[in-house]
Amino acid sequence: MSEQIIGYRFKPSWIKILAILLILAPLGNIAVSFISVGVPNLLDLGAWTYWIRFVKPEVWALNFMLLLSGISLLWVRTRTHSLAAVSIGAVLIYNIVSFQDTVFIGPIAIGVSLVVSLIALAILYHRDFRKPYFNPRLRWWETSTSYRVDLPVELTSSESGTTIPAVLLDVSRSGLLVKVADDISWRLGESQKVQLPKSIHLNAKIVRKHSDHSFGLSFEKPNWKDGQSLKNFIRQLETDPRNFLR
Repeated sequence: MSEQIIGYRFKPSWIKILAILLILAPLGNIAVSFISVGVPNLLDLGAWTYWIRFVKPEVWALNFMLLLSGISLLWVRTRTHSLAAVSIGAVLIYNIVSFQDTVFIGPIAIGVSLVVSLIALAILYHRDFRKPYFNPRLRWWETSTSYRVDLPVELTSSESGTTIPAVLLDVSRSGLLVKVADDISWRLGESQKVQLPKSIHLNAKIVRKHSDHSFGLSFEKPNWKDGQSLKNFIRQLETDPRNFLR
């Protein structure tokens, strides 16, 4: 019997936790270095100047990789998982190879860094952690949940400029399904300006035509304001769609 794959409705908290730890890792490295060289006051500008000149370029590069990988982990993709694995692995290898050169930091600090890197890699490659990165079907928070509605909308053709009333049958964050009263010769790929309830205007392209005078449209990438309006519209459908009924 095959194992049932269970997805996630929201982004798991452990993804956010590891991402935050990687983002904060460069600050931790700075703190360990300051403590190791006996800097008494972290607000001492002279100490910072000395530390900046003292750090090797490859250490700066590794800290930047950790910061970048932590941020990118929040975008759950296979390549972001690979970036985090490479970054943590590079830090681990550097600590092992340069152990003699960094012995002034202290064996405890080096040991802690090695252990933390190993733990981070173990978490990163844990089966449950890897699931949403390598199986898009599990990323439910990125999928476009559709909502069946019955709301009046208007579509304006970008080619002819003609505005036609329609009925919104189905909508998600990626597109919508509308039905018109008459047979209209819209072609696939044609752009439409869609006016949703709450005076929301979005651009969409026709991607499907059905025999019952209905059309499937895919939203073009909106600007930030229009994107927020669409999110609020979808959120209202999730909570109380009756507010849109006329």
